[in-house]
Order: sequence, then structure tokens, then C-alpha cells
Amino acid sequence: MEKKAEAVQRQRKENAADNKVKKGRSSLAARRAFLKQAVVGGIAVSSTAWLAKTVVAAVSENNSERANLNDNLQQERIMMEKEYALMTKREKKQLVQMFINSYKEQA
Repeated sequence: MEKKAEAVQRQRKENAADNKVKKGRSSLAARRAFLKQAVVGGIAVSSTAWLAKTVVAAVSENNSERANLNDNLQQERIMMEKEYALMTKREKKQLVQMFINSYKEQA
């Protein structure tokens, strides 16, 4: 009977040791799974942020190009509507005198 009790006790100790090892392994596996999820989540967040930045940059660049194009077209229309007119000698002298007077006032 004593041998049987010793065998049962030895079996219990072995089972307890096995349970500790299994618990340690499952804890390690849980940590690894958590770290893996954290890394994958971080990569997903940074990828999304990069994509959003790229989209915003492309949209804003397109808007500025469109605004510049509109300005250029307006300027071209204005210049096409203007007419070339020759100045008379009197108008030229008046313009030069205006510049001279303006220069003297500023000095």
C-alpha cells in the first residue's frame, strides 16, 4: 500500500511540474500573440496615416494647379481684350514729368 501511495504522490508531483511548464508555455504564447497583434496594429496605423497624407497632398496639389490655371486664363483674356495705342509726344512728356515729380516727392 505504501508503494502505491508513493507512486500516486510521485505522479501528482510530475503532473504539477507538467502543469507549471504548460502554464509557462501558454503564458509565453499569449505574450507572443499580444506582441504580434501590437506590431500588426502599429503597421496598420502607420500605413493608414501614410496613405491619408499622400491623398491629402495629391488633392491639395491638384487644387493649387487648378487655381493657377484659372488665374492664367483670366490674365490671358484680359491681355487679349486690350488694344495697342500709340502715345502722342505730349502724352509721353506728361508721363515723364509725372515720374520726375513723383521721384522728387519721394526723395
